[in-house]
Amino acid sequence: TVAAYIFTELEEGDLEAMIENPQLITIIHKYKKWYENNENPTDKNFLYDEDAGIRNLVITLMESQTEISANWHKKFEGKIDTRDDLYKEEVTSTLSYFKLRKIKKLIAENQREMETATDEKEQFICMKMHMALKQQEQYLTKLIGTVIFK
Repeated sequence: TVAAYIFTELEEGDLEAMIENPQLITIIHKYKKWYENNENPTDKNFLYDEDAGIRNLVITLMESQTEISANWHKKFEGKIDTRDDLYKEEVTSTLSYFKLRKIKKLIAENQREMETATDEKEQFICMKMHMALKQQEQYLTKLIGTVIFK
């Protein structure tokens, strides 16, 4: 399932540490608990949550501010894929961008360590780490089709 895939990616990549909003972490943990108990949680589980902050955040996250123009149907004369059709690609892409953010953060931390390294051995370790991180960054950018990512 998408949930199992996301939970695995969050754990294996230690991505939860990148989430700065504690309410998002709470949402993830609640969902995971329900999921593991085979409760099949839906948006309503959160929309009626006892915590008003969680309710408001979920409403904000679910709010869609874009729509496909009716003219697209005329121009392309056919079916336009919806989010339901593209959910696998969307999940993979979102997690890849999230991983890329983490790698960028690690590159910046490693760069700071490299600048303050006092001996050659430390500098060499930092340079090897930099090369490994850049290699991972290149892999992810190819995976999602991005050339430049800031």
